[in-house]
Amino acid sequence: MGATRRLCVRAVVLTLSIAAVLSSALPGCQFPDYGFTGGLAGSAGAPTGGMLGAPPAAGEGGESGDPAGGDAGVITQPTTPCSPMQDCVPGAPSGWSGPIAFWEGEAGESEAPPDCPRGYGKPNDLHRELVAPASSCTCTCSAQGQVCDGSATLRVFADKSCATPCATTMLKACGAVSGCNGSQGSVSSDVGTPSGGSCGPTPGKTLPKATWKYDARLCPTSGASSCDVAGELCAPTPEYPYLTQLCVTQTIRAGKTVPACPEAYPNANQPLYSGLTDGRDCSECTCSGVTGGSCEGKLVMSTGADCNGTFEDKLGSSCTPFDLGAGNIHPSRVGAEYDLVPGDCSVANAPHATGEALPSGSVTFVCCQ
Repeated sequence: MGATRRLCVRAVVLTLSIAAVLSSALPGCQFPDYGFTGGLAGSAGAPTGGMLGAPPAAGEGGESGDPAGGDAGVITQPTTPCSPMQDCVPGAPSGWSGPIAFWEGEAGESEAPPDCPRGYGKPNDLHRELVAPASSCTCTCSAQGQVCDGSATLRVFADKSCATPCATTMLKACGAVSGCNGSQGSVSSDVGTPSGGSCGPTPGKTLPKATWKYDARLCPTSGASSCDVAGELCAPTPEYPYLTQLCVTQTIRAGKTVPACPEAYPNANQPLYSGLTDGRDCSECTCSGVTGGSCEGKLVMSTGADCNGTFEDKLGSSCTPFDLGAGNIHPSRVGAEYDLVPGDCSVANAPHATGEALPSGSVTFVCCQ
């Protein structure tokens, strides 16, 4: 009907005789009375009430349902609120953001979080339920700084049975000895006792990795538009594995008052966190003082001006005969080569686990339909 009437409009500008011909050639093209005696006097003049002039007054002409009258536009059909695959949902109230598509799953799964659904933007990945076992603390104490400074005693005898002593000396690195004239005899010695030193701690700490029990992904809408319900938006319907309902979020600093969910999004989820602060540690370990220890090793005896050993014996022997060789020789230099056996140490104050790992950074609250 509209196409036919447009043809009719064009026909009006022709002469009356041509209009008559076209009228017979165009079925259904019924020209109204345009008042040609005045309205068509010149091409610049407009008809006094037809389609080429101003819209007809209310109640004149016009299709049914077209309040403007005439044929100025195509009949408008009723429209749906949103495009296919979209829902008309409440917008985010003041202080909230959204709507968003929301996904949550157990952390540590082999697959990464799913991509955001179509119609949603860059994801924001958050977490909840921190798992952080306490530290495991150990400590051992060991001696350090002890020295063997010549505390072992050497006894030299003029006979081979340690019956007749001829010299007694403290065994240092190398020192002179006198009083024993023969090249043969015997010796006995003891092991030395180290001096100085202390016990130092060696702490041990096992800190299990802090992990999250759940990971979450929040995807903001990238193309929401107003729908025909006041205060609501057309938002894409999230696809599996995202929740079919939409959500809104509010992010606050830790320690602030937890907000209540909006009326249109009443279902609260657990708070989500962007990070953690790990304060787990171990207390200090202290040690007792060092006890015991020994200076073991060997003694050397020489007939010359140094201790390039003519005779050697293990420190701590009860009685060992010696023979320095033939001739008019005798012991002149003695010394010791020490092997330190450190003393014992014990833990005075054992360490224990301190601190904890806590969620930190921003706290995001998610409320869903």
